[in-house]
Amino acid sequence: MDLATGTGLTGPLTGCTEIIDVSNIVTVRKKTAIEFFASATRNLLEAGASAGTRHVITLSIVGIDDVGLGYYLGKRTQEEAVRLGPLPWSILRATQFHEFAEPLLDGARGPFVVVPHLLCQPVAVAEVARAGRPGGPAAGRSPATAGRTRTTPADRHGPPSGESATVPRDRGAAAHTGRGRRGDDRRRSAPPGRVRPWRTNLHRVPARGRTGGRCDIHPKAHERNPMNNLAIRLTLAIPFLEEVLVGCWNQFAPHSFYDNFPTVNLNPPFSHHFAHDFGGATMGIALVLGIAMVTPRTHYVVPAALAFSTWAVPHFFYHLLNTFPPTLALTITLHTANAVVAVLGLTAVGMAVLRDRRATSSAM
Repeated sequence: MDLATGTGLTGPLTGCTEIIDVSNIVTVRKKTAIEFFASATRNLLEAGASAGTRHVITLSIVGIDDVGLGYYLGKRTQEEAVRLGPLPWSILRATQFHEFAEPLLDGARGPFVVVPHLLCQPVAVAEVARAGRPGGPAAGRSPATAGRTRTTPADRHGPPSGESATVPRDRGAAAHTGRGRRGDDRRRSAPPGRVRPWRTNLHRVPARGRTGGRCDIHPKAHERNPMNNLAIRLTLAIPFLEEVLVGCWNQFAPHSFYDNFPTVNLNPPFSHHFAHDFGGATMGIALVLGIAMVTPRTHYVVPAALAFSTWAVPHFFYHLLNTFPPTLALTITLHTANAVVAVLGLTAVGMAVLRDRRATSSAM
């Protein structure tokens, strides 16, 4: 069946006396949310009426009247469609579920997670299911369902990095005041200003400035693991030093590099222009390796190590197939060094990816 188009709904609803509507779309765009909830709800109710359904229970969110977030506007559209629809209805507004937290953190991309510093009363999914009272009479809009404890998501997920980001206007104000808590569905005016950062008095707001709130930026667990970071730094250190040496030598003393670096002078003629360009490009690779070494976050390590490997792996095979040093000892030394350097870049990529997977597995 397809809620958005209404295709195939009537048959499965035949004999169904009650619909529990927890349909959803993952979006923050106003237009997308409104279009989905308007069409999906209308199609579901019309199909239910045609099939003889006598009651619809729709799950909604506490506080959506106060926040102009695109998704919340979609939920308001859904509620309106239910109220004006052909079936007797019940709307149950609930606060965020406890079960939301871990999937949201695990699914976030990048090296840190933005955790809203908001007052909330999370509730268990099982409690919301019981509050919905399936099988009962239509109740209109039921009392809001929430947990017993007021908390902040940031308090549940460890200390922040010390960085923060502004949440503008009514969204931040709702986060600050805790609008959306149980029994707090009426519209309230928010105080002006911005909510103070992490672990300050949530009830004190600066007298001036825009209405808004703050978010705490939490590094992911694997980014705080010093042993993982040390291993990646050490793996990147040799390619970094090698690229700095070769790059600077070519850039500032190209003739000396050509005359003294092993095997280079076996491929004449010397090109001053080529040596300078190669030196600059190599220094560029050294720069990104240095950034990744100082800050071994995945989105730095992987591009830097892959950029280095794009040079180092073909370089190894070129020497292996085309360069023949005058002595066996020099041949073995040269090929071994090139092989080690080529492997180090790929090793750094693998370590960063493995670190992410281990962190995700431990979180789950």
